[in-house]
Amino acid sequence: VVMHICGRFHCDEYLGTVAQLQRKDKDLKVLTISCFPADDFAKPNYEAYENLADFVILIQKTTTE
Repeated sequence: VVMHICGRFHCDEYLGTVAQLQRKDKDLKVLTISCFPADDFAKPNYEAYENLADFVILIQKTTTE
């Protein structure tokens, strides 16, 4: 079991690092997690996130004034 942590650019929509790993080993089991502040945190549009990752964690945006 290996846990690799990277930025969203490298794994969202199963692209980048995920695609490269699966290209090298088609039988490799890969699960992805995407975590980010969302504008729609209070009432998420789940359909917008369904192809993003296996698990999506939305956090509330904070503002600094």
